[in-house]
Amino acid sequence: MSLLTKKLFLLCALTLLSTHNVHVVAHKHVNVFNYIEDNLDMYLHCRSGDDDLGEHNLHHGESFGWKFDHNFFGGTKFWCLFNWNGNQEERKFYVFVQSRDDEKDDTLNYYIVKAGPCLTQRSQTLCYNWNGDIRDM
Repeated sequence: MSLLTKKLFLLCALTLLSTHNVHVVAHKHVNVFNYIEDNLDMYLHCRSGDDDLGEHNLHHGESFGWKFDHNFFGGTKFWCLFNWNGNQEERKFYVFVQSRDDEKDDTLNYYIVKAGPCLTQRSQTLCYNWNGDIRDM
């Protein structure tokens, strides 16, 4: 199949999907909650390859959230840097990786504790180490 034929086929498929109200773009919402032990404030700076969401200082129990769209073809990733109690060491975690999180709920709620982020989905909690490995609770 030639490249032109492939492009025409893709264009026809996208046109057909759009005329039948099928969403090619998925909407996601990420919330990050400060649950650091000892009621500590948490510094947070989130971004993707295209967007810088700025720096935020969250008191214990406060949250920062944002909505975004990722498309059918993309490799959308958002990561955050975390720091608390004036520590020099920042911790980094990918709060959204399209290949990992695409099938999860449209809203991702992360509760940040010293050991790492915990994601609550469908009455289940999945906790990660700061290196991204799943950890036991």
